[in-house]
Amino acid sequence: MSIEAGLRKTPFYDIHIKLGAKMVPFGGFIMPLQYRSII
Repeated sequence: MSIEAGLRKTPFYDIHIKLGAKMVPFGGFIMPLQYRSII
């Protein structure tokens, strides 16, 4: 079972993944914590 099982995704989930975000569980959602680069 993955860490994302049972967590909701925001409408921007795919965009965050495409931009290289590190995703973490927060408040029942899978949310971006940081990106590979801020530039």
